[in-house]
Amino acid sequence: RRKKDDVLFEALGTVDELCSIVGVVYAELIASQEQRQSNILTEDSIKDDANSIRSIYGDLLEQLLDVMSRLFDVGSHIARPVPQNQQNNVPSGREKTNGFHSHHTELLEEWIDTMT
Repeated sequence: RRKKDDVLFEALGTVDELCSIVGVVYAELIASQEQRQSNILTEDSIKDDANSIRSIYGDLLEQLLDVMSRLFDVGSHIARPVPQNQQNNVPSGREKTNGFHSHHTELLEEWIDTMT
């Protein structure tokens, strides 16, 4: 059992808030895209408009989904950490299925560099 002011709960809340913010941004971008498409009358114009959204935002929508997925992974690991007395005895299968791979970090850093 943990105290209510345990740092673990602060971490869980922070990760949850960040995931919520990323989700709101994603939803707003989708709503903006749908609004633009509803203002267009012809099917060809809708295709052109969808392409212009892609040219404005690039891969941002897919990146936001990936960030949310990684944040859910982080939250699950915070919520159920490996007990300290078992950290050296973690089965090799857990490292492979924990959702954290170095390429995730490298990819996120690349996106940050691109966007800033």
